Formats: sequence, C-alpha cells, structure tokens
Amino acid sequence: MENIQKVESWIEAIESSNLSKNEQEKRINALVDLWKFSSSYDDSLQFKDVPGDFIKIDNGSSTQISIHCESLKVEKEHDITLKFLSEIEVAFKNEERYAGLYKIELNKALPNFSTETLKAFKDEIIAAIKGEVILYHYVAKLTKYPADKVMFGNQNFTILNFDKSFALDYISKIENRVSISSPKWLVLMLHNLDDQCDFYTIENDFSDVLDSDFEKIFIFDFYKAEVIEVKVMESKFKLLPV
Repeated sequence: MENIQKVESWIEAIESSNLSKNEQEKRINALVDLWKFSSSYDDSLQFKDVPGDFIKIDNGSSTQISIHCESLKVEKEHDITLKFLSEIEVAFKNEERYAGLYKIELNKALPNFSTETLKAFKDEIIAAIKGEVILYHYVAKLTKYPADKVMFGNQNFTILNFDKSFALDYISKIENRVSISSPKWLVLMLHNLDDQCDFYTIENDFSDVLDSDFEKIFIFDFYKAEVIEVKVMESKFKLLPV
C-alpha cells in the first residue's frame, strides 16, 4: 500500500509539472515499470524517497538497493511462429490421412516458452492432430478444415524469440551509459503490447555466468509478471545497510 501511495503521489507531481506530455508519459511509464517489477519480485521491496531506490527487508534487517529498468523492443524479425508451425507441417508431409487446415486455440494465461516448453507445445499440437488422448496443457482446441495436406492458417498467437545473444548485447550497451557507483540491479523490461506478441521464448538459465558491474540482472515480462534472473558473477559491491 505504501509503495502504491508513493507512486501515485509521484505521478500527480509529474502530471502537474511543466514537462512536455511526451516526457511526462516517459517518466510515468518508468515509475509503473519499477512498481510492477518490485511488487512481482518481492513485496518486501519498499520505495525510498527517490524513484529507483528501494529498501529490502529480510529477516528483520534492511538493505538499500538501486534498480534500473530498461525497456526492450524485440523486433518482428525475431518472430518464430511461422518457422515453428512449418516444422510441424514438414513432419506430416507424407501423412495424407491427417491432411487439413488447422487452427489452434490456446489455453489462457500461459507463461512464456523456453526451449523445453516450446518442444512440449509442438508435441501437443502433433498429438492433437493425431487425435491422441493425453493431458493437454497448451492446446485448448484444434479445429480442422478441408485441405490436401497438413497446414496452418492464420493463428491467434505470436511468439518472439528473446535469445541470449540479443540480451547480452543489450546489457553491454546499457553498462556503457549507466553509472554504477553503488549496488544496482538491472531489469530488462519486455512489453508484449508494444511488441505485439503473445509469448516470448526466454531461456530460464543462461549457461554462462555473466561478468557484469550490475549486482543482479533480471528479465521481466510486464504483462505476465514473469521474473527471470540472469546469473551474474559475485559483485564487487555489497548491499548497503540502511
């Protein structure tokens, strides 16, 4: 409640300022990003008197944390939906008995995909086409229309690939322009609405530990409230006691 009250008061101050409408919108969006991440990650994170500065309460002790949010734009060139579906079409190229134009409806409120869950999703679609009786986690309904081979029409979902190389390149650019003189967390913000997608493919575990001046780095899907922590080498900074 205290966090919400502080955010609301800051928003009121921004809206009554002489800043341009564009600048007001940018600052308000940045505040909302900070609030959404902090409330999704750990409700013990409490705003201090400056946006971005937090107090973390853990086992009765308080520490100071600075959080920097950076919105990411994943371009349409990273859309893997057609490739994903075409791989299923190829798997059925010699299976005339399953020929048809298929439309997939998904269960609601699904999380983002990893390599493993994307494969599980593909296996479910294949099982649904074959009419197998299994427990379906992803597919809610499969509708078949006449066609001379297995193919997919316009689907009502889009998957964008947020891969490791893209993330590391972005982190490197941020480190070159953000001053890090105290313990600081970096949050890479994904916005499905801005990117016009339903799902991202995000690896839950970057295989190599990242050498970074940021103490912690997170990938955060704003709309799914999904937090994924990137492994970072032990920081040269320590959390500051309050």
